[in-house]
Amino acid sequence: MTSNESTAFGQRLTIVKQQSTYMPNEILNLTVDLFYETAQRFRLRIYDSTKERFEVPLEVPVVKTKVNVTDYEVSVSQAPFAILVKRKSTGVTIFDTNVAPLIYADQFIKFSSYLSSPFLYGLGEHQQPLLINVTNQWKRLTFWTRDTAPAQHTNLYGVHPFHINVEIKTDMLTNFHGQFFLNSNAMDIDLQPLPAISYTTIG
Repeated sequence: MTSNESTAFGQRLTIVKQQSTYMPNEILNLTVDLFYETAQRFRLRIYDSTKERFEVPLEVPVVKTKVNVTDYEVSVSQAPFAILVKRKSTGVTIFDTNVAPLIYADQFIKFSSYLSSPFLYGLGEHQQPLLINVTNQWKRLTFWTRDTAPAQHTNLYGVHPFHINVEIKTDMLTNFHGQFFLNSNAMDIDLQPLPAISYTTIG
């Protein structure tokens, strides 16, 4: 991380990767915008610092100034680069990219985060149980729309890369948080019993 600037919406980070990975056409200069949009909503945007790339042409809430008081706490580590988000009231980690390095190439983007627990809801459209439990198993979900008869554990008509993760404290206090990945490219989402989630997309 070469810079960390305060902005009207939150923070702007500049990343220059010193070493490339095994992926061809890797983009080493990245900008990371951290939007403190509301007391309960935080947005993260990662993009090429030097070249404009395609982004989903859907309107999202535009917040130009950050909120002063939030229910979450955001911290950034430099080496290795990672973003950590915690719920202030409980100290539970709800987003933590320390689990694996970010890979950002021309047709391959992969990033991961720890999950608060192995219990999730969402990640449609797939024919599967309402509760996704990855306590003792890995699970891969493919996101690419296709017109086919519904079948177990296959990608179907729609793509909705949103999940709700259960947060469990030892005193039995339970909260929930949601995570939405705005992307229209073909992708896989991998869940593992660590627990963690990984997004792999072609753009």
